[in-house]
Amino acid sequence: MVARFEELAAYQRCLELSQLICEITRNVSDREFQKDIPEAANAAPPLIAEGFARFTDGEMIRYLRMARGELAEVQSQLQVGMRQKHFTKDAYDAACTLARRAMGTTTNLLKSKLRRKRRRRTNK
Repeated sequence: MVARFEELAAYQRCLELSQLICEITRNVSDREFQKDIPEAANAAPPLIAEGFARFTDGEMIRYLRMARGELAEVQSQLQVGMRQKHFTKDAYDAACTLARRAMGTTTNLLKSKLRRKRRRRTNK
């Protein structure tokens, strides 16, 4: 059982993604892009933390869904950034891999919470 949000794999992957996105966009000349993608990446970890702190499956599910939305935005922005040549292929590949991992762990946590919520509903 997880006692703190920092122990959640989804939180850890999202935090890693946030750090990497900030690093690879540091020298991007397009100021709007340089602001938008880190904002989305930086939004996911606190959403997971807030959902965890609310201490109910329903709230956690809600916040995990929002975190997944932010992660999808990052994935989309990575595509845009690569097409506009904002970063190298290596930086893009590393960020895409980490974004997929962050999305996967967040999705798995969401599925787990949804299953638990369904079980509790059927056991009443």
